[in-house]
Amino acid sequence: MKTNSLITLATATLCLTRAALSSRGRAESKFLSVILPEPRSVEKANSYQFMQKHIRSNCHRFVAAVFLTGIIVMASAGIANATAYKVTGQWDFNQGDLRATLGTDMQYGDLPGETAMKDHTSFGTTTSFGIPDIGGQPAKVMKYTRDENPPLPIGPRGYLCSHGMAPNGGGTNVNQFTMILDFMIPDLHQGDNYNTVVKWEAVDDWNIDGSISIKANDIGGTNTGGIGISGQYTGDGNTWIIGGQWQRLIVAVDMVVDTNDPADGTITYYLDGVRFGQMTTGERWGFDRRHAIPPVVRMYADGEGDNEVNTVYVNSLQFREGTMSPEEALSLGAASARGIPIPSTGNPTLAFNRNGTTLTISWNVAVAGSGFNLESTDSLFPPIWTPVPNVMNNSVGVTIGAGSKFFRLKYP
Repeated sequence: MKTNSLITLATATLCLTRAALSSRGRAESKFLSVILPEPRSVEKANSYQFMQKHIRSNCHRFVAAVFLTGIIVMASAGIANATAYKVTGQWDFNQGDLRATLGTDMQYGDLPGETAMKDHTSFGTTTSFGIPDIGGQPAKVMKYTRDENPPLPIGPRGYLCSHGMAPNGGGTNVNQFTMILDFMIPDLHQGDNYNTVVKWEAVDDWNIDGSISIKANDIGGTNTGGIGISGQYTGDGNTWIIGGQWQRLIVAVDMVVDTNDPADGTITYYLDGVRFGQMTTGERWGFDRRHAIPPVVRMYADGEGDNEVNTVYVNSLQFREGTMSPEEALSLGAASARGIPIPSTGNPTLAFNRNGTTLTISWNVAVAGSGFNLESTDSLFPPIWTPVPNVMNNSVGVTIGAGSKFFRLKYP
């Protein structure tokens, strides 16, 4: 059981207690008392930051902060999963463009003078597009509409995606990694029945085909298919791609399975946490070859001039270091309107920046992980916590006014 802690800024004092974990692993945090001075007595202290205390819980993370005319005092944070593989890039399209939630913004793959990818890309919600919600909840999504006349002779150039991972496995490319995608393809049978997902081999050589593709083979019924490459699209027979339905696809790559055999390697596919199948051979297979990826890949790009990119909706895309295990894939479950979870790698910390009467409050999702909600209350006696509006990509600007305002990050 952690003891009470006292944090002092000038004459502003915050006293917190954290209860020990109950027998069910649940943690609760309560404010005991807060003594806040008149604003004039703390105006010079607004650049101070405080060390945060933390709790551990298997099911609860919590960060509290006190704000008074530009003052933030942080306390009580915890880690949910510090051992998870690091997420290096994520795109959720919540701002109606290609900006990243974490990492580097995606770019249209059009060459100078071309606009084909941009012209066939749109942003909206499941409601505005008239498509199924995700898990019963509306969501912001990106849509690529099939281009029947893409730039010749190559086909769609896709979206340039800098995944942020360094070379690993002892090679010059990324040999061990995981790509996760929440997506929906309305009609798997468009074009020639192939639906390219990503081109990560020789990304600028249009004589080389896409790297991972979905084939409409109706293995699970009408408008269903399998995922793979090199003619391997049947999987284990337990699950399949379903046209018109949101699914979470995991592509877990390990091209260093046997360090003594450069032709060894595996790609394991999961759909909504269930294994679809595993590849152990294929064209240009193995260490630092076709499926060991360079720094930038092309999502929804295709080579060989056969135009195998069909209409698709994407809610969330993530790259993370390491090859995901079956247990980890199962824990991620199905596609969610909130996007793909980002695991924490450390203690969440609120940061702030004051510019005149505007205070920007933010937190680093790469450290905190996803799932936190920023809440505020005007009083702690008793507190009435409400969500802070207009939070975008883990940041929000608030206007500094008279009186007190309290903020906290809360999970879930």
